Amino acid sequence: LEYRILYTNQSQGVVRDVVITDDTPAFTVFRSASCRTTPPSVTCQAPSSGAGTAPASGGTGNIRWIFGNNPVGLAGGEGGEVRFCVQVEQ
Repeated sequence: LEYRILYTNQSQGVVRDVVITDDTPAFTVFRSASCRTTPPSVTCQAPSSGAGTAPASGGTGNIRWIFGNNPVGLAGGEGGEVRFCVQVEQ
């Protein structure tokens, strides 16, 4: 299963140091995660077990996308998409 998370800064101001967090759903195991679309005002670090921002493949738990300010942060009206894939446990 693939989950899509769409994000948008609905304010008129700049949002800095954005972090999106989700968990693997019940009865599933983590497979992968990615930054799909990212506006130029931020950078997106895709979750990975090596960085401690995702479970190991086949594991469960917290998934975090960390956005860096490039240079200022997510401007008003900007948005993008992140995704993660899980497998239903047998």
